[in-house]
Amino acid sequence: MSKNSIIPFLKDYLINFLIRPFLLDTNDMKINLKYILLVISFVLSISALYAESFDGMFSVRHIGRTDGLSSERVFSIVEDNDNVMWISTRTGVDRYNGRTVKNYSLSANYYYGDLAGRIIRLYFDNKLGLLAYDHTGRIYKYQPNTDSFELYLFLGEYIEGEIILNKIFSDENGTLWFGLSRGLYSKKSDGALCCVLEDNYINDIACLCDSLFVGTSNGVFRLSCREDSVSNQLVEDKNVQTLYFDKSENKLWIGTFNSGLWTLDLGNYSLHRIKGQHLSFFNPIRAITPYDNNRILVGIDGGGVYFVDKHTSETKLFVNTEDSGEFFLRGNGIYAVTKDFQDNIWIGSYTGGVSVAISLKYPINIMTHERGNPQSLVNNNVNDIEENINYDLWFATDDGISIRNKSDHRWKHILKSIVIVDLCSSGDGNIWAGTYGDGLYLIDKDGRVIRHLTQKPEGLTTNYIFSVKEDKDGDLWIGGLDGNLIIADKQGKRKNEFDINWVHSIEEVDSLRMAVATVNGFCIVEKYTSQFRRYATTSEFNDKNVSAYIISMLFNGDGTVWLGTEGGGLNLYDMNSGDVKIITTKEGLLSDDIYSLQRDNKGRIWASTGKGLAVVNGLKVSNLNYIHDTDKTYNKSACIKLSDGRFAYGSTYGAIFITPGAMAVEEYDAPVRITDLKLEYISPEKEIQMRPSIYAMLMDKKVDLDYSYNSFSVTFESINYRFQHDIAYQYILEGYEKSWSAVYSNGTVRYTNVSPGMYTLKVRSLRKSNGEIISEASLSINIDQPWWNSWYAWIIYLSLVFGIFYFILRYKSNQLQKRHNEDKIKFFVETAHDIRTPVTLIMAPLEDLSKKKDLSDDVSYLLETARNNTRKLHALVSQLLEFEKIDTNKKNVTLKPVNINDLLVKECVSFQSYCDKKQLHIKISLPEHDVFAMADEQMMEMLLDNLISNACKYTLANGTISLSLLSDKKNVVIEVQDTGIGIPADAGRQLFKNVYRAVNARQTNEPGTGFGLLQVQRLVNMMHGKISYKSEVNKGSTFYVTLRNADIDSSFDNNVIHKQISPVIENRTEYIGDDSENIKESLDTLLIVEDNDELRCYLKKIFERDYRVIDVSDGSKALECLAEEYPDLILSDVMMPGIQGDELCRIVKENPQTSGIPFILLTAKVTHDAMVTGLKSGADDYIPKPFSAEILRLKVHSILETRNHLREYVLKNVVAQIEKNETVGTDTLNNDDEIRQTDEGNVQNDTVPVSEDDLNFIKHATQLVMDNMDDEEFNINQLCQEMAMSRTLFYNRLKSLTGKAPQDFIRLIRLQRAAELLKQGKPVADVAAETGFVNSKYFSILFKKQFGISPSKFLEQN
Repeated sequence: MSKNSIIPFLKDYLINFLIRPFLLDTNDMKINLKYILLVISFVLSISALYAESFDGMFSVRHIGRTDGLSSERVFSIVEDNDNVMWISTRTGVDRYNGRTVKNYSLSANYYYGDLAGRIIRLYFDNKLGLLAYDHTGRIYKYQPNTDSFELYLFLGEYIEGEIILNKIFSDENGTLWFGLSRGLYSKKSDGALCCVLEDNYINDIACLCDSLFVGTSNGVFRLSCREDSVSNQLVEDKNVQTLYFDKSENKLWIGTFNSGLWTLDLGNYSLHRIKGQHLSFFNPIRAITPYDNNRILVGIDGGGVYFVDKHTSETKLFVNTEDSGEFFLRGNGIYAVTKDFQDNIWIGSYTGGVSVAISLKYPINIMTHERGNPQSLVNNNVNDIEENINYDLWFATDDGISIRNKSDHRWKHILKSIVIVDLCSSGDGNIWAGTYGDGLYLIDKDGRVIRHLTQKPEGLTTNYIFSVKEDKDGDLWIGGLDGNLIIADKQGKRKNEFDINWVHSIEEVDSLRMAVATVNGFCIVEKYTSQFRRYATTSEFNDKNVSAYIISMLFNGDGTVWLGTEGGGLNLYDMNSGDVKIITTKEGLLSDDIYSLQRDNKGRIWASTGKGLAVVNGLKVSNLNYIHDTDKTYNKSACIKLSDGRFAYGSTYGAIFITPGAMAVEEYDAPVRITDLKLEYISPEKEIQMRPSIYAMLMDKKVDLDYSYNSFSVTFESINYRFQHDIAYQYILEGYEKSWSAVYSNGTVRYTNVSPGMYTLKVRSLRKSNGEIISEASLSINIDQPWWNSWYAWIIYLSLVFGIFYFILRYKSNQLQKRHNEDKIKFFVETAHDIRTPVTLIMAPLEDLSKKKDLSDDVSYLLETARNNTRKLHALVSQLLEFEKIDTNKKNVTLKPVNINDLLVKECVSFQSYCDKKQLHIKISLPEHDVFAMADEQMMEMLLDNLISNACKYTLANGTISLSLLSDKKNVVIEVQDTGIGIPADAGRQLFKNVYRAVNARQTNEPGTGFGLLQVQRLVNMMHGKISYKSEVNKGSTFYVTLRNADIDSSFDNNVIHKQISPVIENRTEYIGDDSENIKESLDTLLIVEDNDELRCYLKKIFERDYRVIDVSDGSKALECLAEEYPDLILSDVMMPGIQGDELCRIVKENPQTSGIPFILLTAKVTHDAMVTGLKSGADDYIPKPFSAEILRLKVHSILETRNHLREYVLKNVVAQIEKNETVGTDTLNNDDEIRQTDEGNVQNDTVPVSEDDLNFIKHATQLVMDNMDDEEFNINQLCQEMAMSRTLFYNRLKSLTGKAPQDFIRLIRLQRAAELLKQGKPVADVAAETGFVNSKYFSILFKKQFGISPSKFLEQN
């Protein structure tokens, strides 16, 4: 129901249902009278509300889900510096440029509960840009270079507990203010988040210079922006929802939740309530926005939008959901009201999306049919409009006649279901109505039918009446579809008939003549002579491209007439000469179908067409479609000039009323901007990656594209919301196109497969109304040449041509070379086979030597090392030759069941020492039952060696290597996982196909060939398995080897034992893979301190083959090194800058932590006093320069050999301590227990005792292991923590004193303790548990490796 009809309805309801029943009871007259007065007051209030409804020059456009809006629930609308409107909804943020809506999402790690009741708001600041924030405290910033919203700040990281973010504000100092449910917080640009106002629910923030006004659920507070302190509370006991500071009036407007609208005078701080507020103002007031100098806009949740006069405080309804034609909202729950740069009003509601009230300079009214509302047009197809003597408006429609009363604006509908084509006002106040198929009706001014005329011999010639015209004599001229034109009197009796049919319109030329427009020209009829003449007929225009199908006519009084045709545009016809001037769409008309013509007071011709209204001034055409709601399809001859000067037009969608005197072609600006360039045929990830660079190029107005990106689309826009329908675009890609494109409303152009070259894209926006150019922009685009058309490609082409010619000449020579190459290959194969013979000859003597029993431990160790490496060399040669033979002959590998559990334990044990050196943790996870896979054991060892070696090589210190085994009925899966550097994504395609090393692997400086994983792939393929991996850079990699289950044991148990493996490794260096550094890491460490670079390099060279050498240039660096390293011997020059060598020796020897390190001084001072001074400083030896390298090597070897004996002694004490299960006394090692130091085979008097600090160190470490003997999780990290030492320093010191790595040391103590317990007769399983081993089988493997006998046999023998 419209606002125009609700008032009479309320009056009737008041009288019939509320007042009349109470008048019947006279006894309760006083009570009833009070009730009646209350009801009348309420109704009058509602009447006043609608009576004051805004009726200004606005039209409303609606933007909803069908237009691309992400949600109909709108919470905020802001305008940026480019006049783009940003809209926040429940689901995201939308960008609107007048034509298209683009949706943006705000991504984050939300819980499902966070999305319930989600409210997203926007804030735009010239410095900060566009911010979007939601109630959870997540704040996003729009990044133009990526065209996305990125998380800017999350308040939940700074504030504990549940919060609700309601408002963001930035003051002129750059401070961000946050209004939360828990108070007001501030964050300076370089400061932390701090709470300014606690325990208040903040809803809005307004600013005045240095003062900040904060609206809370308990009133308004005033704060100082600079001091971050609350000055005072200005308003109390008001649930304030929104604030607006009026600078001109020095007032603060306050919108409350349920207390209406208030103003606070900041001069005297007096609070005033706006008088005369409607009931809607007691709903929550969500928005207060200034409109002009006199008025503000107030958005009410549940009440629509109101204008409030700032001076008189008068309120006036602007718009709500009440349907009054086209001017209404889709939802009354107003949350946002914003005025843009053109004074258009943007309204966001909770359920109705966005409604835009477009400010119109020219008043245009529209009347349409409202479904279900009888107080509106009965039908939207208006065929004619007429005004009677009472100034009532009559509308001829396809469903009868609608009459709108001038005085009360009420509607009346007559002749329902009859198609009314034409209306004609009679001089006596009646109306003639011509119908389509039902003749002619005469109707009085009240809508009653007086007479009905139909086709009959003395009456009408047709029932299809298209035009009725009354002349000055009161006679009717009646023309129709198929009957002749007739003149009838007021009673409808025929007075004259003319052979003129197919009549469209009839116009009076003068008092004697009438003009009749037909499908074949028009006729001038002499009323009194009954003569007529045809003009502008088809025969007259036979040789001209002119339409003779006349719809409307407008005579100029000078012998010329404007003719509106169907299909032929507008013609200016000279009746005397027959000349015609044609105006069509080429001259700017919207359509070549001209349906009505009228002349305004300025002499301009107004033409209604099939696509809108056009104005012709002289011969210049302007269309009015830029004015909202005028771009309609108008009906034939459906126009009238009303008594108030307005023009009324009938269309297929209602009636349009225009004031022609106020209409003019308005100039406006709409700068065209190129906003985006999108590449075609690329992945979304690639498109996101390239956005910043494309944005930067667009800002520079110069785009450089690779040839592979030669298909692209460019988006552009011109924004002017008032005239958006009038804006169209043209574009041209200069160098690619020769002419401008046609005019399009779409702001996107797409080009595909553009040839390489330099181009300039020019885009211009223009007015559809008159074709004038509004703005123009250009963009330079360069498409690079493809690689196959580049200069170097042409060099290659030429080279290929010459190469082919050259190879043709060399064909004969190549044949000979081919034979020669075959001989070389054969020679290589034979030589490779011969390698086995010398290797065998080396292995055999070594084998014989190993059987001798009188060899010393050192010789046995060196011999065993040689044997191990010789065996590995032999195995490697054999495996490679076998591998090559298999690959060449396509031989099938014989697969048999292999125990994968044992294989993984064996591999883990072999790599343990290497992991200890690199400070890596190696773990293994095995099922409780044995798992067998169909494989080749040698191939499996090669495969696992490669995978584990790579994992160790590319994992940093303190990292973890994990081996695990999974199986089901079909497959066995081996996982090798590390926490290393990972594998880049782009390396995956090369990994198993070529000899390849990833970039980050090469950057580690770790040795490698890139052959390993290729070999692994081929090995897996030979065993009919699969290999895959997953990896993340800097987080690690996991390789999965899948083999076929041998299905020996059908039982399947998912219980898996997870344990850090700590196998005992023999005290020797084991060579792993091809990494030569592994041997050096297990050698004795020698620290060389020498300031002379050449001598230092020479010393390093002579010792680096036999020792791990660390070289530094002065004493200070040596002390720094000792903080992390624990060398086995220090070799130092005496005379050095800074700390001298003898002083360095004294510092080392006085430090209990390093006093046990042997120290040799090298010096050019050979005097007796100098040598005494050096030896007094604690040096173990004093070697003068120049010295013999051989003697120096022997002395170093002798001291370190003595240290090895010391290690053996220390380990014997450790074993004794374990056997006695008590701490060894300090006096165990006394002066009688000395180890002689030898020098070139001669025994000297000097001795090297174990320092008390070193002995206490070993005792403490041993006792800690024994105290945690049954703790299976006790490892090196806990031991270092208990010893209060870093892992590196502890490792080096323990290794120097015992020759054992920490894991070996722990394992040795546990195994020795296990042997003692087995001697006591305890079961193997109990012993394994008591000594920290969970897996009995694993314990047995380690025990056998240490003692050469299994635990069970050891138990039987003891």
